[in-house]
Amino acid sequence: MELLENLPAPRRSTTLFSDTTGQPATGPDINKAISAFVAFANDIAARHHLPGIAEDPTGITAGRLRRTIGPFIRNRPDGAFGLAVVYGHADGVIGAAYGGMKQSGSTRFLPRDTADHITATLNNLAASLAAGGGISGPAARHAVDAAATFAGAILTTKDWKKMLADPGIQAYDNPDTAVGCRFDPTTNPPCLNDTAQDARTEPDLANCQPHCPNRFHTDHHARDHQRLARQLDAWADLAPGPEAIRLRITATGHRTTADRHWATRIGPDGTPLPPPTDTASFPDSR
Repeated sequence: MELLENLPAPRRSTTLFSDTTGQPATGPDINKAISAFVAFANDIAARHHLPGIAEDPTGITAGRLRRTIGPFIRNRPDGAFGLAVVYGHADGVIGAAYGGMKQSGSTRFLPRDTADHITATLNNLAASLAAGGGISGPAARHAVDAAATFAGAILTTKDWKKMLADPGIQAYDNPDTAVGCRFDPTTNPPCLNDTAQDARTEPDLANCQPHCPNRFHTDHHARDHQRLARQLDAWADLAPGPEAIRLRITATGHRTTADRHWATRIGPDGTPLPPPTDTASFPDSR
């Protein structure tokens, strides 16, 4: 989106805002912008002999675009607030921000997208375990059970409502901090604000705490921590003394988290798994 917004005026996308008033674009305006962008992208692709965007028999409308990008936005920390903006619920975002409700997990602005996030997390867990991967952390056993319980798909409104009502399968992925959450509000999760008055229905992934009893790690998370450790070590080599020390301490923390995972992970039956000989190439669903 940032790239599109910085295109020269004749090519600028109006998918988000009107060029003339700065107001949110309307549905018809967005539909026109989508068509113009598809034509623009296909023209560039043709010049570089690359595959373009295939013609859609029913047309790509604003509603379909929002539903397509919805899961990607929702899978980020505080993603429900981003979705609220995309879907036009700006008043809810402002109210939550000023009312101190953000820490309580966004109060489920868009429950279907929350269900989609949980579905993706559980499917990734099941696929990782089936491929020989493991899960570690305080909530590892609960995460394994949740992945085994879930049927694999939500097809109807009844399905996702049933999913959100089942406390045993509330699992979330937090890619920004390389950790998962098998959310259980009865454990008094430290990510939530004790003064919040609204229902605690999902975690605040932007406030994930290292001592939370709901945390779990997958092999994918462990490799992310290893990657971050290597990246921070490389930055430390170029940083001045005090900054280099801080970077190396943080890198050590990531490396310790990964090492602990490989040493304590369990498989689908709950039994300990031996550390793999090559953690970089060990199978994982993601």
